[in-house]
Amino acid sequence: MSGARSPRYYSCFQAAISALLRAGIRPAGGGGQWSHAFVPAQFDGQLINRRKRYPTDLRGVLGWTYALRESADYQAHLVTRAEATGALRRARRFVQAVRATEGEER
Repeated sequence: MSGARSPRYYSCFQAAISALLRAGIRPAGGGGQWSHAFVPAQFDGQLINRRKRYPTDLRGVLGWTYALRESADYQAHLVTRAEATGALRRARRFVQAVRATEGEER
C-alpha cells in the first residue's frame, strides 16, 4: 500500500470541515484555507474537548490517519494490513459520528 493516496484520511478531513462549518468555526483571515494543522486542532480542541459534541474516542483520528497517509505517500514505509484495517475502522467511526451529529442538528 506504499504510495497509495488515503481516502480514509480525506474522508475524515472533509467530514471534520463539515462539522466545523456547522459549528460556526472557520479559518482566520477569511481566506478559507482549511489546513491540515487547523482542522484537527479545531475538531479535537473545540468540538471534542470544549463543546463535547463528539465522543473522546475520535480525538486524534485526524492526526493518526494523516500521519499514516504521509508515511505511505512520502516515506519508504509500507502500510501494513493491520494499519490499513485500523485506519478504515477509525475513518468509518469518525464519518458516522459526524453524520449522526448532523442529523441531530436538523
